[in-house]
Formats: sequence, structure tokens, C-alpha cells
Amino acid sequence: MRFLILFTTLMAGWLLMSGIYNGLLIGFGIASCLLCTWLSLRIGAIDREGLPTHLFCAVASLFGLADWRDHLIQYCNSQNHSSRNT
Repeated sequence: MRFLILFTTLMAGWLLMSGIYNGLLIGFGIASCLLCTWLSLRIGAIDREGLPTHLFCAVASLFGLADWRDHLIQYCNSQNHSSRNT
């Protein structure tokens, strides 16, 4: 399971940073992500400490807090603008 999470994360990062989407380079990206994931598995770096998947839920909840904070800032700004007009 951690193997797939690490590979997916590496592949998503590689695709976002490369910006070039042709077959050859995507193939090289898949090969390099598989190699890095296999090496991480081989040296024992994919464990609870090396790939803390339990923190993914915490990060997702932070995005929820960021949405709430942005909504609150927009609300306060709208209240400030309406009080200045009167």
C-alpha cells in the first residue's frame, strides 16, 4: 500500500514539474519513479516514519481550515467595506 502511495506521489510530482507530456518522457518518468520507489522499498525507507501516511488526513483537514479562514476574511472585508460607505 505504501509502495503505491509513494509511487503515485512521485509520479504526480514528476508530471507537474516536467510540463512535457509525450510518450517517451512519460515512459522515462514512470521508469524513474518505479526505480526510486523500488530502491526506497529495498533500503527499508517505506515505513510509518519514512512515509507518514497517517499525516495525509491532517493535511486534508488543514485545507478545510484554510477554506474556512478564507471565507472568514472575505466576510470581514465585506463588513469593512459596507461600514465605510455609510
